[in-house]
Amino acid sequence: MNKLRAVLLVIFILASFISYGQSAELEQNKKVKLVITELFNAYKDGDSTRVRAVFADDAHVQTISKTPDGADKLSNLQSVDGFIKYIGGGLPEVHDEKLWDIQIHSDGQLATLWTRYAFFLGEKFIHCGTETFLLRKVKSEWKIFYLVDTRQKTGCKLPTEIKK
Repeated sequence: MNKLRAVLLVIFILASFISYGQSAELEQNKKVKLVITELFNAYKDGDSTRVRAVFADDAHVQTISKTPDGADKLSNLQSVDGFIKYIGGGLPEVHDEKLWDIQIHSDGQLATLWTRYAFFLGEKFIHCGTETFLLRKVKSEWKIFYLVDTRQKTGCKLPTEIKK
């Protein structure tokens, strides 16, 4: 009977460690998602100060698009500072990105968030695609240091709750 108790105790301890590790990762993932949520809420509000706050100082932004002959092309977009200046200049219409199918992974100082999105100017659908964010901890806060997206105007399969 003592062997059974010892085995049960070991199983309980191992389950506790596994559970703690999973809950810690879930907590990190919630914090990562909050950063991305803040980015798009601030963008929609036209608040350049809040947008700047979620990016690392050395962040990079790129996009993957098609060339006229149909080949994929990776391009650098404007700098984060250029993006901030654009927002700070006053947006003539609400810029709204709607996200779905969000997947987050984190480990220590590194996290990724992958999502599908649709971009709207006011009520007008502009394009859709996929975005991937790389985040790292800077002074114990998650910051975006790399963003790459794809963009397409046709063939977008938006969830029913996202209106075109």
